[in-house]
Amino acid sequence: MKESGLELLLGCDANSHHVGWGSSNTNAKEEALHNFIMEKDLMLLNRGTHPTFMDCRRHEVLDITIFTTGMVDVVRDWRVSKEPSGSDHSQIRLSLTGRTDIIQRRNPKNSDWKGYREELSLRIQDVPSRFKNREQLEHAAESFGEAVKRFFKNNCVPGTQTGTKKVCWWNNTLTSLRNQLRKAWNKVKNFCDSIHKSKALEERKNL
Repeated sequence: MKESGLELLLGCDANSHHVGWGSSNTNAKEEALHNFIMEKDLMLLNRGTHPTFMDCRRHEVLDITIFTTGMVDVVRDWRVSKEPSGSDHSQIRLSLTGRTDIIQRRNPKNSDWKGYREELSLRIQDVPSRFKNREQLEHAAESFGEAVKRFFKNNCVPGTQTGTKKVCWWNNTLTSLRNQLRKAWNKVKNFCDSIHKSKALEERKNL
């Protein structure tokens, strides 16, 4: 990566336990992966110990997000999402900072039409009513057209709009399916939690 001058942001299912990224324990294989990340001058984004993997047998941090040092000022707000993913691995979310394109737009509804008409009326007085040839007519028409656009800009203050928009493909059907997924996920989670609780009580009795 250093030779190419490129930056790296990588999220993956490492299937490895290490306390360095929030797992409950560490073993030799995972220690080797952790050492590799450090040797390559990479950085871990993982924060906290909230599990990224959950099933009825265990809750664990198995997913890691790594990045190069050049991304340190770009990546923000790494977190394990509570939104159901439809998988035994949770969604990992983060924010990327960067330049947002600023778009300026003029809304005719917000124009000062009185000022526009006054400027245009003064300009019309200078427009000749007769022309000797087509070239004079075309020149006058072009000049007048430019004046119309200029007076409009003078009397309509542009508004600022960012380049970000809502996704166009989201619809009510997807919202309904997401709600169904949440309900199904909550049922599974509650069932798994009850199993974990039963196992904990059983282990406590055997102490």
